[in-house]
Amino acid sequence: MKKILALVMAAFFTAAVPAFAGQMIGDKPLIEKLKEKGVLTDDDIKAINASDTPKIEMSGRFQTQYKNVLGDNSAASPVTDSLFIRRARLEFKAQLSPIAFVKIEPEFGQVAQKTVPSAQTATSTTTGCTSPAGGGAVTGCTTATSLSNTKSVNTVYLEDAFIGITPGFGEFDIGNHYVPFSLDALTSDKKLAFVERTLTSSLAPYRQVGVSWQNYALDKVVFYQLGMFNGYVQPGSLSGTKLANQIYTGNGAANDNNKYLYSARIEFHPLGNMGSGTAPTQENFEGVTNFAIGASYYTSDDAPATGAATASTEKASNGAEIDAQFKTGGFWAAAEYILRDVKYWDAASAEKTANQSSYSVQATYMFIPDTFSVALRYEYLKYDGNSVIVGASGQNEDKWMTVGLNYYLLKNNIRLQADYIQKAETMPGGAAEPKNDTILAMLTYHF
Repeated sequence: MKKILALVMAAFFTAAVPAFAGQMIGDKPLIEKLKEKGVLTDDDIKAINASDTPKIEMSGRFQTQYKNVLGDNSAASPVTDSLFIRRARLEFKAQLSPIAFVKIEPEFGQVAQKTVPSAQTATSTTTGCTSPAGGGAVTGCTTATSLSNTKSVNTVYLEDAFIGITPGFGEFDIGNHYVPFSLDALTSDKKLAFVERTLTSSLAPYRQVGVSWQNYALDKVVFYQLGMFNGYVQPGSLSGTKLANQIYTGNGAANDNNKYLYSARIEFHPLGNMGSGTAPTQENFEGVTNFAIGASYYTSDDAPATGAATASTEKASNGAEIDAQFKTGGFWAAAEYILRDVKYWDAASAEKTANQSSYSVQATYMFIPDTFSVALRYEYLKYDGNSVIVGASGQNEDKWMTVGLNYYLLKNNIRLQADYIQKAETMPGGAAEPKNDTILAMLTYHF
């Protein structure tokens, strides 16, 4: 009963957060409304944008999330209950000329740590002291003093930060942006049918520093992307034998060797474009029938330039992905499958290979048009076919079933989501799996 009351209170708390959208720069709201009514096409919008420069558009989102892990409050199954800011982002797009724009998206919610200069401070440490058994003066003490002129502080970091160029044959993006790999990873979190992304998408590289090109073919029936990125990976990205949610570290300011991550993606939309790149259609508001299939591939040699066999450092990786999605009226469904091989050095500096696989199947149905939808998802992740890499709880496999409910206030750009995740983990040696079924609730306000 206590958990139910906590969930209800969290939902009321997030729903009560005031939201206000000021007047936006540019005419984006009017253009979007005309597109929604079928007055303007995508080509019309491109022509309008190209003729009206320079221009700045501002958008963003604020997401407050409630998370409750249902366990027995033991070390293996801890109970957690928290309310936190999941995302707080502003997106700025400046159309500099008819063929060039800049996009910048800072994240204010999930802050990162960095070391910065500060006033010099002295820290003294005393060791080696001996106290006589019968009492008396303490002897043998050694005092060491260290000086520091840095400190660790929270900092805002950038998600997207790139220049886009549209010379008439596609679009070139240069800077920090998404690697074209995985349907769910490329879907904007403003359009997700569930509170969080799939386990399958955790095998994707996500954002990296690099250059990519995207274009349509065959009257927008085919959409394709090609990219080259740093593929930056920090040493120790594989902690012992446990796999981090994402091996790749985003926002790499520099490459860690003289090689790169290469990626390609192709989508086929035989019944009409469903929204490519970072905005596939999941919210089912259009009421049309569409179908699409996609495939992605990446390969990367991420060994450090020195070639040193440092424990837990990734050496190379490659991944292949296939996906499909279908929608008709208020129904939307999607499936995705990823295979990934990861080569790395273990604690004994021996080369190992992790053979990973994951798939997810998800669907939503809008049972009250533009207002309520119910969602169902099953996802599976095998951390390593060789059982060398395991999950955070020591598991070899994850099998999750999620039931969700979405409530939309479209005119106010508000969405309230609630998910219940039933988790099953396959533990090595038949060990007892943790009790960690999870309740998630999130309020999203976007503009």
